[in-house]
Amino acid sequence: MNANASASVHRRPRARRIGLGPQRGVTLLELLIGVGVIIVFMVGVLIGMRSLNAQMDRSALLRQAPQIKVSLGGLGASGDGDFASLDTATAIAMGAFPREMITGSGANAQATHPFGGPIFAKGLADDFETLKRGRAFSLTYAAIPADQCAGVARGLAMLGEGLWIDATGASPAAMPAAGDMLRVPGKDAPIDIGALAEQCVKAAGAGDAGKAVTIHVLMAL
Repeated sequence: MNANASASVHRRPRARRIGLGPQRGVTLLELLIGVGVIIVFMVGVLIGMRSLNAQMDRSALLRQAPQIKVSLGGLGASGDGDFASLDTATAIAMGAFPREMITGSGANAQATHPFGGPIFAKGLADDFETLKRGRAFSLTYAAIPADQCAGVARGLAMLGEGLWIDATGASPAAMPAAGDMLRVPGKDAPIDIGALAEQCVKAAGAGDAGKAVTIHVLMAL
């Protein structure tokens, strides 16, 4: 009897160890915290991807700009060299824009930049500062995201003789006054960062709900 009782005593703790202990469920607070952490992580990932995509689009735009300049320069040298009447349709027909920038065909063809907005080309119809009529042209980049304004403008300024920013969304009807330009033809002074930021903010505030700006750059042939 004593032996059996002793064996029983020794078996009971083992049985308790083998058995399942009390189960604790996940509380609503813990669940909400877990979901919140996941949401914060996903938002961070999306913001990072958006920033990376914007940087890639800006880099692609700045790679294409010199190609357009070289193409128009070569076409001008092989033709009559007078681009006073140049417009977007003529530039597209001449093959000045890389193929991946063209959407549509024929009369509906349009040049677009990597951010998805249109590009307009316009020949210089009158002398402006040091630039001569028909020997320069403007490229207008419409619908540039406001948060990319400064980066795109600084990159394009390195390629052109003149640059300014506004909210027109299309090719300008006339050249602005030299005092309204961030870079003036014939002057090699670097762009004033304060003036650049001011024009970006002003153009974004006057633009559409998407806070887009328009950047114009003058290039000589």
